[in-house]
Amino acid sequence: MQTSIIKWSDDYSLGNEELDAQHKELFELASKIHKIRPNPRAKEQIKKILYDFSKYMLYHFKAEEEYMEKIGYPKLEEHRKIHQKFVADVRDALKEAKGIAAIKDTIETLTQEWLVEHITKVDVDIHTWQRKQKKRKSTPKDDEIVTLDV
Repeated sequence: MQTSIIKWSDDYSLGNEELDAQHKELFELASKIHKIRPNPRAKEQIKKILYDFSKYMLYHFKAEEEYMEKIGYPKLEEHRKIHQKFVADVRDALKEAKGIAAIKDTIETLTQEWLVEHITKVDVDIHTWQRKQKKRKSTPKDDEIVTLDV
């Protein structure tokens, strides 16, 4: 079943320029696979893009995990396990895909079901948590408030 590839939308933005740029790049790499038409070189083109996608995905996961560690995100290990599962899912799905159309469908499904879902439901939690932390730090506690008896 040939579907259309989902494209990056600012609705997916997390408000972190570096991570948003990395997410955009993952969408762009997935889109490149979708654009390939059957031709004698298609298999090699797809293999190259899949290699680039996989390499960039691992780079992004490492950067995202380092960011979570830096900000003290309490669900880092849980998030790391999600990343590991996705890497395994991609590997397994692509091993099972036979032919160019099946590989393209697999990438489209992974982009829709994983990349979009992961960003909008899992990654957004990191930034929601961080904003709450910043707000707590900027709001003085009652025992920190200085009052003057005038």
